Formats: sequence, C-alpha cells, structure tokens
Amino acid sequence: MKILKGSINDKEILKVIIKPKTITNGEYQPKHHIHILDRSGSMSGEIENLIKDVKKTIGLLNEKDLLSVIWFASENQGKILLQGANKNTPNIDKLLDSIASTVGCTCFSYPLSLMNQVIEETKVLCPIFNITLFTDGEPVVNWSIEKEENMCFDNINKSKENIIAFNSIGYGSSYNDKFLKKLSSLSAMGRQFHAKEIGEYKNIWNNNYNMITNCVLHNMKIEAPNSDII
Repeated sequence: MKILKGSINDKEILKVIIKPKTITNGEYQPKHHIHILDRSGSMSGEIENLIKDVKKTIGLLNEKDLLSVIWFASENQGKILLQGANKNTPNIDKLLDSIASTVGCTCFSYPLSLMNQVIEETKVLCPIFNITLFTDGEPVVNWSIEKEENMCFDNINKSKENIIAFNSIGYGSSYNDKFLKKLSSLSAMGRQFHAKEIGEYKNIWNNNYNMITNCVLHNMKIEAPNSDII
C-alpha cells in the first residue's frame, strides 16, 4: 500500500493501491508462473541439480495454473522453452533436460524482454503472473552495466500491472544483491532471496507460491473527508 500523508478536503476521494487482495468466495484465481533460468558458464556443475528442482515445482501447481520457462545466457542468447503449458503437458521433463547444460555469459535484459513477450501473448488466458528469476552472477554485456540495469527495470515496468510477484533468487556469492532487490521491488509482492544450496530452489518457490495463492491486484477508493491520511 502506498503511504501518504496530508489533509484531504471534503468530498475528495483518495485512490490507494492495495497490493494483495484475498479472494474469499472460494474461487481459485489461476496464476501464470514463469521460471527464468541462468544457463551461463558459471552454472556448470550446478545446472543439472537446478533443473531437477524446477521439475519438482511443477507438481505443486494447481490444475488451472499456467507454466512458462525461459533460459538465458549472453546477449541475445536465450529462449522461451515452454509457454502457457500446464502441469499435465506431455514431455515437460524432457524439455527441461534439454537445457541442463551451460553456455555463454550473463545478460538479464534479453530474457526479461522474452518475459514481456510471454505476458503479452498469454495474458488473455491468465492475467496474473508470478515470475521467478534464478541467477548466480552479474551482467556481462558489451554496453554499460547502468544501461543494462535500466533496460531490465524498463522491461519489468512494461508488464508490472500483470506481475503479482517478481521474485529473484541469487545463488552463491557472485551475484549483485542490490540489483536483484531493485528488480523484485518493482512488483507488488516480489522478494529477493539468497540460496546457499542449489536444492533450495523448490522450497523458495513453494513458499512464494503459497504466499500469493488467492491474491490479485486491485484498486481501492477511500473516502476521507476532513481527515489526515498517514
């Protein structure tokens, strides 16, 4: 919720953004879950275990949820591996096994542009997106780090009205904690996490999944005549 302070005149309506809303009528609100996975060279030796943990998250999905997977490495090196699937889509494990290897360096802006593509093409099916970005490193690009970070922020801002949570997981000790926190802060319920062990991915994802269950974004109007809003 935005925190505001100031006097409100008679008959003036203050529009406040309330971030989570719990659905109380028992109707499940489907989510579209996008995994964005780092395949850069520094993940060598760990990528297979990461893919194993990602597979485990699929069994936790509700039958109504959608699933997409994006992998990334160097500039313009990445792919939408899976788009708008569900937990019962055949051969998901085989598709995930196909990216259990490493290539290239690390560019975040490109997979975030692919994320926007997925959101734009599938939001008519499910308008609520839960994003999980996993990385163990910092950007390695041919342009400045400042430009790369701003491109990332711009990409998230383009779709943030549909993103209930942009969660980032930093693994190991070489990622930029401040950058990942800023990425996650751009979404309503996004959080940044540190993973000491590669096998923590499933538990982190599951905790986030439980947190956003039955939550959506909405606007709420508050009438506050002759009052202070704090």
